[in-house]
Order: sequence, then C-alpha cells, then structure tokens
Amino acid sequence: MSIDQGCAQAITRFALGITLAVSLSWLGDWPLAWLTPVVAGMLLAPPGRPFAPAVHRALLGQCLGVVLLSLVLTEWLLPRPGLYALAMAMGLFALYLQAEQGQNPLITAASLFAWLVIPLIGLGSTAHGFEAALGLYLSLVLGVVIAVVLYAFMPAPAGSAIPLTPRPLTPEGLRHAGLYTLLVLPLSLVCFLFELHSAIFLLMIVAMLVHNPGLHAGYPAGRNTLLANLLGGVVALVLHPLLMVLPTPLMLVPLIAWLSLVWGRAAFTSRLAPLLVTAFITLLILLGSTSGNAFMSDDPDVQGRMALRVLQATLATAYLIAGAGLFRALGWLPPVSVPGTAPNRNAAPAS
Repeated sequence: MSIDQGCAQAITRFALGITLAVSLSWLGDWPLAWLTPVVAGMLLAPPGRPFAPAVHRALLGQCLGVVLLSLVLTEWLLPRPGLYALAMAMGLFALYLQAEQGQNPLITAASLFAWLVIPLIGLGSTAHGFEAALGLYLSLVLGVVIAVVLYAFMPAPAGSAIPLTPRPLTPEGLRHAGLYTLLVLPLSLVCFLFELHSAIFLLMIVAMLVHNPGLHAGYPAGRNTLLANLLGGVVALVLHPLLMVLPTPLMLVPLIAWLSLVWGRAAFTSRLAPLLVTAFITLLILLGSTSGNAFMSDDPDVQGRMALRVLQATLATAYLIAGAGLFRALGWLPPVSVPGTAPNRNAAPAS
C-alpha cells in the first residue's frame, strides 16, 4: 500500500519516539521508567496530531498535583483504612467527573495511575512510594519532551493540534462517574487490604478502560479491548526471548526500531488503528513492567509474569463486561442498541 509523505513522516516520528524512549528507560532504569515509551507512544500514535501547549501544561500540572496528593495518602492515610477508603473514593470520583467533562484521556489515565498505584507501592515502604512518585513524574516529563521535540522537528500539518475540549457536566455524566467509581473502588480496596501488588496491572486496566471506551460502549468495545490485549501479550511473549539472545542495546534498539516502524505503518494506514495502538501500548507495558531492568531481563520468571498479566488483562475486560451487564440489569445503564436497528423514540429516558 502506497502512503503519502505526511503519513510516512508520522510513522517515522512514531518509530523514532518509541525507540528513543525505550533506550532512555533502559539506560536510566529508574522506578517506573517503562512508562516513558508508553507516554511517548500515546502522544505520537494515530492520528499523529500534537496536543496543544495547553494540554501539555494541564497534563504535567494536574499529574504533579495528583502525585503530591497520592504521597499524602501514602504518608498519613495508609494506617487508617477507613479514611483511606473515603479519600480513594473521593479521588476516583473527582477524576472520573473531570473525564466526563471532556478531560484529555491521557491526563485521566496518568492521574488514575498516580492515584491508585503510588499508595499501593507505598504499602511495603513509604520510601518506595516516594521513589515511585518521582519515577512516574520523570517518565511523564520525558515522554512529553520526546513528543514535543519530534513534533517540532517533524511537524504535523498546520492547525492540526488537539486542544482541550471541555464540556458541561450532565446528569448522565454524573451517573457515569459514580458507576465508574463503584466498579474500581472495590478492586482498589482489595489490593490495599491484602497487599496484592501482583494485581496492580489488573486494577489499572479496569480503571482506565472503565471510562475509555466506557461501560456504555457494550460488548463490542470489550471484545476489541480483549483482542488488543491478547495481541500485545502474544507479541511480548514472542519478542522477549529474542531480546535475551543478546541482552544489550545492540539487540534492543534495532529490534524496537523495526517493530515500531512495522507497527506504526500498520496503525497509521489501517482502519483498525485504535486496536493496534492499544495492542502496542500493551506490548510496551508488558515488556517494560515485567523486567527488573526496563525491557531486558534474564530472569527466567519474566515469561511467567508476562503470561500472568495477559491473563489479568483478560480478567479485567471480563470484569468490566460483567459489571456493565449488572448495571444494565439494575437499570443504572441504558441497554446497548443493536446495530442495524432504529432506536425506540417513544421509550422513556434512562433514569
């Protein structure tokens, strides 16, 4: 398939950003370094349009505030389960309310990660929580810087920047924020009470996917999410042994560059772009978060941890589908319309 110059430039920009971010995270190997290519990938992915400067300021500013609040949660509320649960519920509800008011999905995802994960890491040691907070914010800043620099040297078409798009809060949005919190909070508290660090990956998938694509999207969205996670998981399981053949940058950099180019071409030229991007982000998360050193580890248990996280992604999707089904059965969500059928205009609105 022939591609135009703009598309070719977007593919090259995506591959360069991923390769640079993976290389930096491998060299630095700070806590949560693997988030750097995840952030860069989300900023450089299709449609290949940069965020407006106001979005970057909002991303870095809000996430800094959430990181600081999560440290307060870690330092003072972890020993008080009742207050911790109340603060966690209020924080989740506030973040989902923002999302329902048009907050950029990346800002929502980064804020949810900080709010949910930093206190759980801090369960073992407050120092670990502070290290995770610093590592998270460093990864976020580096991912943004990489994307901004590449868009500056390989610009997208003029006027294509994605702005902040606030919208008024509706009763439906308020209800959705409450339902999202109702699904995520129990998982968060179970991880807290039983110190289930191994379930953090499952918790984060649920927290992010519950809003985007959302409970109202129905089974097709859940199926596509499941397919994307399985695709990314299978490729990660195949790719990791190749990295271990020669666990040095001589293997890592060319392999990641080639993979980013191939995947980027497929994503930028296919109608399946959302599925392919989600699969690639899953791949980056699995390769980075399961290794002791970001993206490369000779630990024989890495393959097992990857397989476990693929299973967790499947369970998270099933949990969301089941939760949405329960809410519909209770009348808290409207039924999903069947494609090809006209809506009943005489039906009463969902309460």
